Amino acid sequence: MSRRERCGHRALERRRVSQPRRALLIVSNLSLKDEPSASLSLDLQRLGLRETGLKARDALTSKSLALQTNRLTVPLPSMRMRMVWIE
Repeated sequence: MSRRERCGHRALERRRVSQPRRALLIVSNLSLKDEPSASLSLDLQRLGLRETGLKARDALTSKSLALQTNRLTVPLPSMRMRMVWIE
């Protein structure tokens, strides 16, 4: 399932592709201001994910990313995007 959603920040956009027990998020920072990271609040139930024991990692580099409960922090400079697996 793919669904486009807008985040609270106008310049941040995310897309998600869900598979059983995991989701691929595509997070972009379309702002011209260079912000060091993006912070997202995830609706785990809507994504079809369990509430505990989840990990986040960069889909291309496999580097771990900060995920606490339903809050994801992604290093994301201006005009860039990242693909993030939540599983």
